[in-house]
Amino acid sequence: MKYLIYGAGGTGGCLAAFLAQGGKDVSLIARGAHLEAIQKNGLVLETGHGAFAVPVEAREQEQVTEKPDVIFVCVKGYSLEGTLPTLKRLSDGHTIVIPLLNIYGTGGRLQPELSPALVTDGCIYIAAEIKAPDCGIQGELSRDIQRDALLKFSVVSPMAACGIYHNIQVAGMQVPGQPREDFKELVAEIGALASAMGHPFPEDPVPRNLAIQDALAPDASTSLKRDLDAGKPSEVDGLIFEVVRLGRKYGVPTPMYDRVAAKLGFSMEEST
Repeated sequence: MKYLIYGAGGTGGCLAAFLAQGGKDVSLIARGAHLEAIQKNGLVLETGHGAFAVPVEAREQEQVTEKPDVIFVCVKGYSLEGTLPTLKRLSDGHTIVIPLLNIYGTGGRLQPELSPALVTDGCIYIAAEIKAPDCGIQGELSRDIQRDALLKFSVVSPMAACGIYHNIQVAGMQVPGQPREDFKELVAEIGALASAMGHPFPEDPVPRNLAIQDALAPDASTSLKRDLDAGKPSEVDGLIFEVVRLGRKYGVPTPMYDRVAAKLGFSMEEST
């Protein structure tokens, strides 16, 4: 099997490094200074179990010519459209394309664009970020990838929404107080939405997601908050505004998401 990772950020970089460390045939699409650093030094990961470097073939998208068996798409939602020409060129009826984005429903939106390749939805839990431009993976075939993708979404979206609404890092949600209560309400709203969409969670997501959040470093924050704070393009539409739209579509009240979206200037009338 030949694997191609499109995107060398926190998700794509870690995925490529662990696959390469596990002896898999993997290559990486990267760009700029990050690409130069990978080509020079390999992928360098600093983890809770120590740091390691692993050589990985990395190239710009225009330089990739061979068709892989599996393509993992690990870019931000706002960059997805720009990947389509390369994904179409590198895929055919034997290719499996697995998007690993924070945005729910990406696979369904990509499938018509990339047919006859098979596009699935994908879900990964990873807390990582690029520190400088300078196979411990467990995978399973989901029986309900829509449910599992929504379950992952019920972690990252509320964490981003709560952090932005209160202008705090994870530490502010790890202690009793209004931010923690708001995080719980945001998670519950996603749970209600999942049930209305026909993909109910097997258990109450609130205790589960609190445990995930509480295990993170106190100074952690979401990429969405970091991008908004830096004035960069962000995934705010897919991570927050889309929840409000889905709530209206499925008749599920989302009062906490409504407050967050309103703070960010979202107008339901303008989006329809």
